[in-house]
Amino acid sequence: MKGWKIWKENIVFNSKILSVFSRRRFSGLRGIYLATFFLNFGLALLDIFIPVFVWQKTGQIGIVFGFYFIYYLAVVLATPLAATLLKKFISPDYAYFLSVLGRLTYLFFLFLGGQNQLFFFLAAFFWGLTIPFCWLPYYLTVVYEEKEDGFFGKEVSYMNLLSSLAAALSPILGGLLIALYGAGSAYLLAGFFFVLSFLPLYFDRFNPSRVEFSFKDTRFFMKGKQEKSLKRAFWGNGLEAVAILSWPLFIFANLGQYQALGLIKGLSILFSFLLMIWIGRLVDRRGKKIINWGVGLNVFNWLWRITARTPLGFFIFDFLGTVGSILVNTPLQALIYEKARGRYSPLEILVARQMITNLAAALACLLLVFFSKTSFFWPVSFFLGALGAALVYGNDGQKE
Repeated sequence: MKGWKIWKENIVFNSKILSVFSRRRFSGLRGIYLATFFLNFGLALLDIFIPVFVWQKTGQIGIVFGFYFIYYLAVVLATPLAATLLKKFISPDYAYFLSVLGRLTYLFFLFLGGQNQLFFFLAAFFWGLTIPFCWLPYYLTVVYEEKEDGFFGKEVSYMNLLSSLAAALSPILGGLLIALYGAGSAYLLAGFFFVLSFLPLYFDRFNPSRVEFSFKDTRFFMKGKQEKSLKRAFWGNGLEAVAILSWPLFIFANLGQYQALGLIKGLSILFSFLLMIWIGRLVDRRGKKIINWGVGLNVFNWLWRITARTPLGFFIFDFLGTVGSILVNTPLQALIYEKARGRYSPLEILVARQMITNLAAALACLLLVFFSKTSFFWPVSFFLGALGAALVYGNDGQKE
């Protein structure tokens, strides 16, 4: 009888603890802001180094883009699956938890790829599968939890600010860890931050049991004549993403050091750090026309990057690319959230974005595999970046 009382008291005590946690959930976008920092710290530990690492282990730059082709194709295939599961079977929090497990699996296979190259392709596939389970819940939380003015410029700038803070510190640390202790140490730390990023989303207030979604509506949006400039921007984002993969390879081919690569990336983000909030507020006050300034800067930057040969030259081009990215992505991301909120289901646009962007990136990777053993590889890579940047032009929120 005494044991029963102790057990019952423990149940009551634990339920009180759980009720305290449920009352102390993050309101608004506070959970998203914390998750943004933790997730991007983990991503930036590895992102710019993975292409170099795969290139070093395989000795073929074509395999690097074969790796990313599998990754992008897996994202395209997994996106409608993730959206359907969110509609019928799982909550956004559970979807994000699955993405954390998938990322840990990806890191494990990436580590094994150092011994057997076949594991690189398994890593790429698992990595791609996790992406929609991570980003769809993330985007949905932003769309539903913004309750101030119906615009997203300020919110996107805060998220970019936290992403940049993480991305400024993380590559420097990642480069040092890889140089001193090997890639495994960076994988472990990245895994820790991936797990940590789940907690703020779990303890925020947004967690519906199901989410509205119709893949038929998404297909109609993708094939229809509506929002042509926005869909063109999605294609452009995919092409530019692949050019961004080429950039650290180009730096490493000329400098040959992980530390230098991490330092250049970290410093360029750090110097552009203070622009984030100002641009977000400018978007909300003046509209999204500043996106076209960023497009012009990015096109110019991509066409001239091939001339860089010194650490200072790489830093200048990387810094200008970061500034251009801020000018483009802050208003573009705000516009996407606004368009998504205006739909019956925000997933209609969010799923289309994931599928179009990653399909474009997969096709660009195939093109670079074709050119990988020719002297045209670097010019084609940077031309893809310029073309992708140009396709974003005109997404200033004006009616078509």
